[in-house]
Amino acid sequence: MRSLIFSVCLTLTTPLLSFAETAAAYFSFFYNSNVKSSFDYKNQEYSRNGLSAMFGVEGIFDDGFGCGLFIGGGTLGSDIGEFILGADIKRLFWLLEERIAIPISLDFAWRMQFAYIENMLVAAFIDEPKFLWESESYLSDKRVMRRHNFDIMPAIDLQFFLGSSFSLYAGYMYRITFSSDWYFDYKVPGKKYEGDTKTDSFKVPDKFNPMKNSKEQIFGIPGTLRFGIKFH
Repeated sequence: MRSLIFSVCLTLTTPLLSFAETAAAYFSFFYNSNVKSSFDYKNQEYSRNGLSAMFGVEGIFDDGFGCGLFIGGGTLGSDIGEFILGADIKRLFWLLEERIAIPISLDFAWRMQFAYIENMLVAAFIDEPKFLWESESYLSDKRVMRRHNFDIMPAIDLQFFLGSSFSLYAGYMYRITFSSDWYFDYKVPGKKYEGDTKTDSFKVPDKFNPMKNSKEQIFGIPGTLRFGIKFH
């Protein structure tokens, strides 16, 4: 699936790069500072420190404006993983011609996030008496829950060109996120599922939202750091 999405992105971007004055492929890394969110249940916490990585392509035109596509993902701490797909528009300002520049960009992205949740909590959410039949080992095990995000990410970087082949950059990004609810699929013991319905789906109540009131911060300031390398 991811390879298919990557192929589509590359196909869509090829005409763009052919008309651009400069084109680049890049690897970008995001530092997610140590932010924790707690359940209101059993004092459980979700850690968010870690690195996320992206691969992208971009084209910059002779007026300094450009755009591109990117795909990536990573792990936010030991608890939360994510997959990301998006596009950006940018403006390149030169401080020193062909040596130092300041790219300012506006990124738009869709993210799918994954996290683990205990079956014991699942039993508490759905209040299904049949879960009481399950063994303690089953109830102490975990399952995956998911959610979708739409992000608007303004960013500013400082870019250093090392010859004509590649450049290094680092900067600050702020993420404005519009999120769906966390949900998971489950099966009720002894229930018969018919047709295309293989499982039941359940929305995690806000009370148990593991990302409630959590924000990315760097040195106490909302946002995150990013850095990477571009091949021109």
